[in-house]
Amino acid sequence: MKSFKELREKTLTPAEKKKREEIAKAIEKDEPNMPMDKKMAIATAQAKKVAEGAEKYTVKKGNMTRKVDGATADKMKRQGWKLIATEGLDEGAMSDFHLMVQEKVPAEKIAKELGLDLKTVKKLMKDMKESVELDEARKDASADLYFDTYSAAVQHAKAQAEKKGFEVVEDDWFNQVTTGKGKPGRGKTTRHTLKLTKNDKPVRQGLSIQVYNRDSAKKPYELNFYVS
Repeated sequence: MKSFKELREKTLTPAEKKKREEIAKAIEKDEPNMPMDKKMAIATAQAKKVAEGAEKYTVKKGNMTRKVDGATADKMKRQGWKLIATEGLDEGAMSDFHLMVQEKVPAEKIAKELGLDLKTVKKLMKDMKESVELDEARKDASADLYFDTYSAAVQHAKAQAEKKGFEVVEDDWFNQVTTGKGKPGRGKTTRHTLKLTKNDKPVRQGLSIQVYNRDSAKKPYELNFYVS
């Protein structure tokens, strides 16, 4: 016949066991004289409660689907996973939610239509916006990484700095880029650190540009740039 401990542990997942141990240690610190059975019973109950309330998000990547807590879902979205369902919303309802957000339906109306509280809807809308922005950033990063010509690469870096409100000092650009080192040879890198201004005033930041010739038939110039 199995012991109480064996039956109890059979109902716990590895994550729940880990959480139980953490809770038990905290109880031991606060209540050192509490009997072990009572301490473990409390820790087990709390661990299950935490676990039940934690895994509220369903994410998908390719053919893989996982149910995770909010913090893990946020991390996985940055790794390319898609949020397809959450507590109270199955995949079909989630599609309706996405459609309503895209059509700019007010959060209050979405909450009423889907039977959710307003706080949950606003949190989901924020998550969706961040996910879209992340996807767009990935696309931009991929599109902005490789170029057919050295000139196109450095001009792109300059344009991105200007989008942030900076201006490249033209004399510096002329000396370093226009008449400077020129495009890198095969397997070589050309580097520039260019002075910047903002609102016609000099700033401490500079535009660092690195263009690497990866010697490929298509888009051989790899760009790396940042303002610092």
